[in-house]
Amino acid sequence: MIRALAFIAAIAAPLPGLALSCLPYGPVDAFWAAAESEDRYVVVRGRLDFNPARLPVVDWEKQEETPPLTTFNASFAGFSLTQEGFTARFVRTIRAEVACYGPWCSTLVPGAEVLGFLRKDGSSYVLATDPCGGFAFTNPTEEMVNSVVRCFRGGPCEPTNHE
Repeated sequence: MIRALAFIAAIAAPLPGLALSCLPYGPVDAFWAAAESEDRYVVVRGRLDFNPARLPVVDWEKQEETPPLTTFNASFAGFSLTQEGFTARFVRTIRAEVACYGPWCSTLVPGAEVLGFLRKDGSSYVLATDPCGGFAFTNPTEEMVNSVVRCFRGGPCEPTNHE
């Protein structure tokens, strides 16, 4: 009986007492997710700019009101991936999709360098992010960038979470 009450108390606890647990996820995982998707993607590296006021804000007193998805326009200036590396100029307005799982939201940083996987959506491109990964990697290391180039060229490309 005490175990049952403890269980009920645990699941009734407010969400700040709980933690979001995500599996390790990196650019190679995103590469495979994009490659296995029915959608078309372009891999880009460059600067992402947007109004930070567009990002979702979590009110911890009313966390159930956190929107599950916030969409806004952003500017991207950089290069897309070719067989020679990130060499094709890519400058355009894209759509950012910032997902939240309850009070946990993904983060994008205006003005930061991003290694991203943009989903082709009609005539536009979408950068989708979520608290456990998504398709945006802020301030990527050279190893992260090189791992995606290797994958693109058909070299060694082992995802973090292979089944």
